[in-house]
Amino acid sequence: MPANSTLARTFARVVTNVAQRSPVRAQRPLRLRVARTAQRHRLVTMTSTSSPIAEKSVASEPRWDLEKHFGYASASDTKIDDEMTSIERACEDFKKTFEGKLDAELLEAIEAYEGIELTLTRALSYVSLSADTRLSDDNMQKRKASLMQRYGQASGNFLTWFNLELAALDEAVVAAQYEKSDKLRTYKPFVDEVRRSAPYNLSKEVERALSVRSSFAGKGKVVEFYGNELSRLKFDMDGKQVNMEVLLAKMTSSRDAAERAKCMKTLNDGLKDFERTAALSLNMVAGSWHIEMKERGFKTLRSQRNLSNNLPDDVVDSLLQAVGTTGVDYCKKYYALKKQILKHTQGLDKFTWSDRNASIDIGKGEDKYTWEQAVDLVRDGYNKFSPTMAKLFMDMVEEKRIDVPAQDGKRGGAYCSSSFGSGPFQLLNFTGTQRDVATLAHESGHGAHFILCYEQGILQFHPPLTLAETASIFGEMIVFRDLLEKTPSDEDRLAMIMSKVDDIINSVVRQCSFDQFEEKVHNARANGTLTPEELATAWREVMVNYYGEEGEVFDSYENTSQLYAYVSHFHNVPFYVYAYAFGDLLVGSLYGAYMKQPEGFEEKLLDLLRAGGTKDFVDAVSPFGLDPASPTFWSDALHAHLGGLMEEAEELSKKLGYSSQFFNALFGEVLVVRLFLHASRLGELLQGALLQRLSFGVVGRDSVVTKLRVQAGILFERLEHLARRNLRLGFFLCGFSRSLVLGRSLGALLLLLGLALSSYLLLQLLCVIQLPKRTSFSVVDLDAEFGKRDIAHSVACGENVLLRGPILRELANIVAEFGDQIEERREHLFAALGRALGGFGESDRFHVQTHAQAAQNFRHVLGHTLNEEGTSVC
Repeated sequence: MPANSTLARTFARVVTNVAQRSPVRAQRPLRLRVARTAQRHRLVTMTSTSSPIAEKSVASEPRWDLEKHFGYASASDTKIDDEMTSIERACEDFKKTFEGKLDAELLEAIEAYEGIELTLTRALSYVSLSADTRLSDDNMQKRKASLMQRYGQASGNFLTWFNLELAALDEAVVAAQYEKSDKLRTYKPFVDEVRRSAPYNLSKEVERALSVRSSFAGKGKVVEFYGNELSRLKFDMDGKQVNMEVLLAKMTSSRDAAERAKCMKTLNDGLKDFERTAALSLNMVAGSWHIEMKERGFKTLRSQRNLSNNLPDDVVDSLLQAVGTTGVDYCKKYYALKKQILKHTQGLDKFTWSDRNASIDIGKGEDKYTWEQAVDLVRDGYNKFSPTMAKLFMDMVEEKRIDVPAQDGKRGGAYCSSSFGSGPFQLLNFTGTQRDVATLAHESGHGAHFILCYEQGILQFHPPLTLAETASIFGEMIVFRDLLEKTPSDEDRLAMIMSKVDDIINSVVRQCSFDQFEEKVHNARANGTLTPEELATAWREVMVNYYGEEGEVFDSYENTSQLYAYVSHFHNVPFYVYAYAFGDLLVGSLYGAYMKQPEGFEEKLLDLLRAGGTKDFVDAVSPFGLDPASPTFWSDALHAHLGGLMEEAEELSKKLGYSSQFFNALFGEVLVVRLFLHASRLGELLQGALLQRLSFGVVGRDSVVTKLRVQAGILFERLEHLARRNLRLGFFLCGFSRSLVLGRSLGALLLLLGLALSSYLLLQLLCVIQLPKRTSFSVVDLDAEFGKRDIAHSVACGENVLLRGPILRELANIVAEFGDQIEERREHLFAALGRALGGFGESDRFHVQTHAQAAQNFRHVLGHTLNEEGTSVC
């Protein structure tokens, strides 16, 4: 099958992440500051869900050949046990030999430590990878847990001291040892990383106790329980039990807004039963994090995470500030555009949260790709930018380092394991979709990055979090751009770009909104345990902060209150999520630099990747002319990464007639916006225009504004409904006929009609009926929303009334007939109005068929009540 442009339609949606299951990058476990080796055996990108695969694989091969690369016969091979026993002895000997002697034998200690990690990584990586393809095998899972527990005990008892003692060494002692050994200086990045933690370390005894107990008790076990229960969740959908990934996939792929909304409700309702488990775990994590922050002396909630990422607090704060302003502006602009396109192509009436990730399918239908075709597409895209990366990718394919097929009992999602000394290895669940090809491009970028930086050694090869996504996201981008250039159809190009922007918004803005939620929760947790209801409230507040109030962009946030419960990052790696925004925006800046100056860029990027963990963020990007210290660095990155794609999307949308810009140019922006907003919003805009442009000199301005808003909303309600219905029909016919002529013609006619009707209604609104001898006025509505006393109070207090429509004009004429009697005993008008309007029943609106009855009742009642005694209501 030739490389089809539809591939990139969902190209950016790489890995369905259990943390949010929105299109974001997959999680990499944090390199722990003290027991750093505890996770180095498996530095991976992955989604930690054991849910069964939702789709059937189109490939049964290839499978990774772990036995060949690791040298074990199987996970039960006794060779693994022998190596673990040897490692335990080596750990004990390490402590006996070097504890208290680092001031004189630092190089020897580091080399011994490195040897322990090499052996340990091989054994644990092999078992862990094998277990991920056999999740339903209880014996396999027990085997993995047993080995991890053995390592945890050995590390806590015999390795924890090393990081603590190294961090505590006097600077002069370390400098003196550097002077004696050139080889020791090659380990300087590792030494510097460990020593950064010195101000925050506790005593050896406390650190050892924390490390040993972590395998048996504490927040870790609660979080593990949360994760296990999350992976087992099932949801009742049309009488069938489905997992969460099925619901989330339908919300992306379905063209039926009602089905998407149903999936969102099913998900939210199902999570309601899970909310207490999620709240228990989140309270435990936030409470523990708060205590550790205080005990270790971190300044802010994020400082501990920032330290492990080698980032100053102010750099992260600047990132979050830029995303919270510039990023949010782009976010709202993008979803406004997407809302228009979905209205035109799917007849969408309301744009709700369940429509956020809906695919824009306006070109050819989705294709299926064989494994061989996917490999060709990624290889060709890589090769166009870097033959070196293309070769590394093909080496991974040919050496059987990728486990391809989707099958039951296999971990869901995708990841790339570094597995130093034997790796890298990719786990995929390939079903032949466009997303699967994108996943291959992303994870292969990680694999190429690992291979390039292995030369730095096991202690220094892994890139810092700030650079860990560089190759993977860049790999996606170059394949995406390669496919975009091959795509002649404007419809397909627009779909591809919208999908890419979808991904960036989710990776940047959405993840930073998660960070703000964490901040709210952790701050509140310091004052006590949070209930599920309080967590849901915090979740809603953050949604409003980043996406606006209901009606601003999304018409409804219905069925979203429980979604915080399945974001596993909150539990596993607090305050990690900004890393996704960091990585995406950095790659956006790098790609912008590449487009400006492609000559020599490949070699500079490969040098960055080869450096692994030996360079910090600032030093790594300086050869590209990027200055992270600049106060505008992150906003510039947003403009470079999102701005260009948004311009392309808007231009194509305008060209295809999907953008509101076409109608704005024809009839003026204000009218078009009013026609498409809800009636209450129409009224709000109208009252502003009236008060500002027509210079109403009113008494009680606030009251006037409030009442006029509702009144204008009523006036425009039918017009707005008519325009919506017929414009949807026009856009549907336009898409069906593949011609813009019909849609544009119908839209133009309807908008001209709307202009005429709105002019008529405006005249009705400005129809003022003067009651005798009154010098002030207020705007009132006989609608039940304000009640009947409003009208009577205005009249009885000597105010003129701005009345609406034929019925009110008729009532005013009746009042005029009684003239002087009203002037002398105006309180009786209140009684007459109240009794006459009772004839309207419980209706919230006046109806034409009741006008004659109302007028007759009013004339009769008013004449009768003027002969009775009354009391003023003023």
